[in-house]
Amino acid sequence: MLLFRLRNLKRLSVAGLGHDVMGPVPPEVLDERRRYLESEDWRGGAQELESWRKAPWWLLLGKPQWLQALTFVARQVDALLGAAGGDWPALGELEELALLEAQMADLHKAWLAARGAPLHKPAEARPLAEALQSLALAGARPEAVLSPARRLLALAKALPHLAPAAAAGAPWPPPREAGRPLPDGRLYRLCEPEAGIAHRRSGQAELHFVAADVALFGRQPLVELVWLATSDDGCVMMRVNDAGPEHEHHTHHYSYAHTLPASHLLHWRCRVQEPGRAEPAGTDDGAVTVSLSGFTSVTACRLPPRLAAAVLAPGAATLPLLEISLVPDGPASWHTSPPLRLCPVPRPPRRRVSACSAPMFDAGRLHRLVPDALEDWVNYHRLLGIEHFTLFDVDGSFEPYVRELARDGLVTYRGHWPREISPKFDHLATAVRREQRRPLIANMQAFDACIFSYRQVSDWVVVLHNVEEWLHSPSLLGSLNLAELLGRWAREVPSAAVFELGQEPMGGPRAPRPRSLLSTWLRRLGTERFLEGGSPAEAWRAEMHHSKAFAYIVDPLNILQAHENTAQPRAEGQAIVWVASEQLRVNHYLDFGSNRSRCQELTGGCMVFDGGILWAEEQIISMRQRRKK
Repeated sequence: MLLFRLRNLKRLSVAGLGHDVMGPVPPEVLDERRRYLESEDWRGGAQELESWRKAPWWLLLGKPQWLQALTFVARQVDALLGAAGGDWPALGELEELALLEAQMADLHKAWLAARGAPLHKPAEARPLAEALQSLALAGARPEAVLSPARRLLALAKALPHLAPAAAAGAPWPPPREAGRPLPDGRLYRLCEPEAGIAHRRSGQAELHFVAADVALFGRQPLVELVWLATSDDGCVMMRVNDAGPEHEHHTHHYSYAHTLPASHLLHWRCRVQEPGRAEPAGTDDGAVTVSLSGFTSVTACRLPPRLAAAVLAPGAATLPLLEISLVPDGPASWHTSPPLRLCPVPRPPRRRVSACSAPMFDAGRLHRLVPDALEDWVNYHRLLGIEHFTLFDVDGSFEPYVRELARDGLVTYRGHWPREISPKFDHLATAVRREQRRPLIANMQAFDACIFSYRQVSDWVVVLHNVEEWLHSPSLLGSLNLAELLGRWAREVPSAAVFELGQEPMGGPRAPRPRSLLSTWLRRLGTERFLEGGSPAEAWRAEMHHSKAFAYIVDPLNILQAHENTAQPRAEGQAIVWVASEQLRVNHYLDFGSNRSRCQELTGGCMVFDGGILWAEEQIISMRQRRKK
């Protein structure tokens, strides 16, 4: 939630329409931003304040690495707030910060006087733990004006001098090193047959490894594993988007599975070896595990020196099979996971642009509404330069519609995706009463698995959720080549790892005799009307709902984790770039698949005629007809 608010502020600071424009903030935007900062959405409601009060802040003081992570996040937050205009002293935050810092300093002096040593384990002393809790709450009183971001910054600034020093040595994985492919076309993937997901047990938890890769970061090859932990009972921890009692169906619909938070309270080490050949005692088994989303974790494992040399050896005829176990340093209820294997595999032909979908469902109904919708969607995006598609579904219903596309090598199909992860995911997605189903339960894991599958295979990956979403460039009608466009953007912003795209809602009355989805709905919201000429309230609504990150394009080797609408670069200094809608946007056909006008309900109506995308209709119909002959 905090990052969402910060992204809102970041978008408000964009002064122009260019994809790399950051300039002075116009006065009218400043006024809107101040109103937002004074709202409950920015400060946080009662529930968020209660969560802040109950947070076990003392844990940070016993874990130097965790505190380093908090400090890193705080630096990013501070930089983002600065880019959005800096401090807001009119809100009274500076006094709150000074108070909190002074209280921390007093606590530190008292502790040194009593113990004569730096504070390491505050939980050992109850009065000290209570004092720390009171400090954490200093900015969390309901009447306080300190925002969630400022509370975070205050704690991050005040806590480090109470914590033990971190271990000496250079940080790793190298925080500023971009990922590079292994030499000579070498590629590693999970050895699991067909499904591609490896399931292992750790005590009472199930570990599901959805993707793996070995790549170069700095001068060393690292194994990176994407995984999530679930309980071994029938429960699933989820994040639910609460749509309110009047939209209970949407509340169930927008439910996403989380990894178990308890898995983050452990330090995981990696045991890497060749099968049946243990490495010598004392071999480096270091690992770093992060979860920036909460939906999956990513563990980076060092290779023992002998294996690292073998993986990189020039002219090697064979590469070693890698066997990896995660070893937890923590409660006895967590066990070392049985090993999983990474196999060297042939690298597919290099692609410039590929695409991922979210898990889709109910294909028969969609194709009754608009026949050939999926094939047209694939063919249209082939015209733009996308060379390969990975399509997920929830219920297996898309298999008949992708069979020929998969046979021709255009599509990789992963049907029944929730079932691949866990039977209980599949049950919640497909087997309960329709109004209780959660078809999006495994969306986030699909994005991570898909993007990782294109590492060292595709230069760029486009993430679109389903066949309601079609890329469109109003300024490049009929001449859009994604590979060339992305190459130009990458030259202009060399640090770019993510390009974020906005949406333009499409809908309204259906055309009487459409030939494809493109000619079924030819009216759009006209977001620019509200941004440029609407009332402040209309402009704000358009900005928040339609001119923010909706879909995205990533460099797969330099993405650590993905989300529904954006992704996280892996290294410091890598950029997330907003793309102006005139250059590239997503035409979002809201009324496709709905029994009512979602465009009317969600946006107030799609009224602006826009037939720009029709340049492609004859071509996709021709491609469709050739396949049917």
